[in-house]
Amino acid sequence: EGLVRSRIYGALNAQGPVLTFLDSHIECNKEWVQPLLQQLKAKPRGIVSPIIDPIKADSLDYRVASSNIKGGFTWALHFTWVALTEKDKAARTKESDPIVTPMIAGGLFSVEKEWFFRSGSYDTNMDIWGGENFEISFKN
Repeated sequence: EGLVRSRIYGALNAQGPVLTFLDSHIECNKEWVQPLLQQLKAKPRGIVSPIIDPIKADSLDYRVASSNIKGGFTWALHFTWVALTEKDKAARTKESDPIVTPMIAGGLFSVEKEWFFRSGSYDTNMDIWGGENFEISFKN
């Protein structure tokens, strides 16, 4: 069925009130979901996504990502991480504060199940990799 239709199938069959989508290459760290759930409790119509700590492909060494980045996109419409602006940094009182971002990774987020479907979920006709990043981001 493909990635997007498979995610929708999983969402339709999920039993809980919150959906969390994770691409297959994502490995979760300790206590990673609590901040996401807290943000959804504060803003039930939100879509929340963590910053991803990278693992080096050649050595499998774990590295902690900067907390001063947010999702963005290139002129070729590919997801990328971009540095926070000075305005973004000034709006935070601590590094763990949420960041308003124009783009999230479309396969790494949590959302209230009701809101996911009410906002249109994923486009089932989307067959091109990467389009889900824009679709989910623009719905928030």
